[in-house]
Amino acid sequence: MLKITTILLIFNFTGPEPDIKRANAVFTSRDECRLVAAVVKKELNMLRPGSKVVCAPRAGSR
Repeated sequence: MLKITTILLIFNFTGPEPDIKRANAVFTSRDECRLVAAVVKKELNMLRPGSKVVCAPRAGSR
């Protein structure tokens, strides 16, 4: 099974400076990461509208 180590970057642009949080996670596919990011973004937008969630593959991950 393929393991992809990914950093979920969570941005909040509502303040004067963007608030950036990083979370390391291991997914079996890029689609799985995108699904998790979509759920996180939906929940985050309820708390902080305008937030973004990005899946970024970690350098050297496969």
